[in-house]
Amino acid sequence: MQEYTLDQAKSLLTAERFKEAATALNTLICKNKSNDELWYLRGFVSLKLKNYENAHESFEHALW
Repeated sequence: MQEYTLDQAKSLLTAERFKEAATALNTLICKNKSNDELWYLRGFVSLKLKNYENAHESFEHALW
């Protein structure tokens, strides 16, 4: 499994490489499930990929 940083995930998101950003965020979340920013970004990426159920779940994690 490739290692990612938050900055790399954000760069992928900015470059509109949403599938790769999702992979990076999922990897980061596995290591830090309590990071609200990661969950929020995962929700945003999920919206861009039209994965609305995953987006909803991610935003709920970010808020609670």
